[in-house]
Amino acid sequence: MLQKLSLSRKLAAMVVVPVAALVFFAGADALRRLETRNEMTTLANLTRVAMEANRLAGALHNERSLTAGQLTAQDGGSVDLEVAYDSTDAAIVSLREHVSELDPALTGAEMIGDMDYAVAALEVLTPHRQEVCLLYTSDAADDWLV
Repeated sequence: MLQKLSLSRKLAAMVVVPVAALVFFAGADALRRLETRNEMTTLANLTRVAMEANRLAGALHNERSLTAGQLTAQDGGSVDLEVAYDSTDAAIVSLREHVSELDPALTGAEMIGDMDYAVAALEVLTPHRQEVCLLYTSDAADDWLV
């Protein structure tokens, strides 16, 4: 059968088959690398979210500690709770931003929904902060602590 083909067709067959195999394997490798890049990007984003969640946990702990110290201070010493509030609020905003950067196709919409729910649940801080301010600035604090 090869004897019937002209020399140019034989050369073309010798070149086309390896080039087609090269294109196929190079394309497959490029797709694997793209998938790996997407996984690495997702991992980096999730790491940022974890770091921001940890920062928020630290800010909430600090705010709680300062609030407890403020409410139980015997000498009327003043702690600047506004700085703690600002730090916590900044951590909440940063966490929200990082969660919004997550791709639902890569991380799963359910996980992002859970994160959004957890961050939205922090809205309960505002009324509690107001209660603390009212307790500390009024005589009600003395009644409350007794």
